[in-house]
Amino acid sequence: MVPDKCYSTNNEDFVYNEMDDALMSAFDDPETKIGTIVTVYEGDPVRFKAGDFTGFTLDTITNTAYDEGGDYAGYYLDQVTKEQEADLDKRIADVVNQWADDYGLQPTFYRVANIKEIRAKLISDSGEYEILGEDCPTCHDEGEITIKRGNSIDPENNRVDVACPDCEGRQ
Repeated sequence: MVPDKCYSTNNEDFVYNEMDDALMSAFDDPETKIGTIVTVYEGDPVRFKAGDFTGFTLDTITNTAYDEGGDYAGYYLDQVTKEQEADLDKRIADVVNQWADDYGLQPTFYRVANIKEIRAKLISDSGEYEILGEDCPTCHDEGEITIKRGNSIDPENNRVDVACPDCEGRQ
């Protein structure tokens, strides 16, 4: 299953499905002290379909024709327009997607889009941290948001009990 968001500690390997897990991994170093600031990356996973990998059909046909027919096949399909080639690619992609759907063979991997940096500062030995420069979901002021680990998760904004210093007492 592809998650709604994915997270990375190095902007390359998006192996975390939860921001808290990525941040805890980034803070998980014996040298980490209170006040350490780390950056993790959040992105939107975009799932591939099997048909996404089929765009070389005309090249394959003409190369195979040349292998079989030699110079006699040298001009085979040269008159195909870009529109006709796009139509062929779409038809083949559709058939491959249907085949992959029928047999449960669609890719389970994805690419990551809309990547943004999330900076956080460790504020206690118990793993509390502040998200730096993000709007507080309660009062919408931009600043530091304190995340208290071990409390309930708010599924609406994928955060763990969130509050900025101004509205922390009103939660």
